[in-house]
Amino acid sequence: MIHDTGSAATTVRRLDAKDLPGCLEGLAELLADTVAGGASVGFLAPLDRADALAWWRGRAEAVADGRLALWVARDGERVTGTVSLALPTSRTAGTAPNWSS
Repeated sequence: MIHDTGSAATTVRRLDAKDLPGCLEGLAELLADTVAGGASVGFLAPLDRADALAWWRGRAEAVADGRLALWVARDGERVTGTVSLALPTSRTAGTAPNWSS
């Protein structure tokens, strides 16, 4: 997907295990900046860049084995956004209990 912002094109791309290491610094910077700006994304301020980097490194295994789908938005080389989707890990994950019986 490409969205024209006038000066640079924003691209959104799904990352795989081989792409993730090249984006870790940008993802960590975005996370730390987002938390510092007051966003409620599951972290309390202050979140330093090293902790943000460690958190993203901790997601690498889930991306590699397909438990986590990760998309990154970029303006040029700068990471400007991210979306992740945790996928079910078992055949019955995500199914609602049957309370009718």
